[in-house]
Amino acid sequence: MTIRTIGKGSVQMIRSLDTFAGTHVYVDTMLLYTLLRAEDRIRPVIQRFFSRIESGEVLAYTSVLSFDELAYRLILALTRDKYGGSPLDQLRGCCPRIRMDPLERLLWTHPKVA
Repeated sequence: MTIRTIGKGSVQMIRSLDTFAGTHVYVDTMLLYTLLRAEDRIRPVIQRFFSRIESGEVLAYTSVLSFDELAYRLILALTRDKYGGSPLDQLRGCCPRIRMDPLERLLWTHPKVA
């Protein structure tokens, strides 16, 4: 399995988890995703942070929407790992009748618009 690398800024954020001194934290999709698919060099940091949550040292909050986004991102990542390329391209390859409407095409080709 190939795990996509995360950006340099993300690695810096992950490292700062070791120095997190607060008692409460909101766990967003990025932390959950990184826990499950982290590169070997940052896996120990994220695991130590979640160990602090498990032990009760840090109280963590999250949302069902974070888990929804996590499921979506994992499906996309696993599809990329297995088939390569865009998951939407894979879907189109097996189901050629699926077409994008103009707004979807705009968002797909210009993701920064969203």
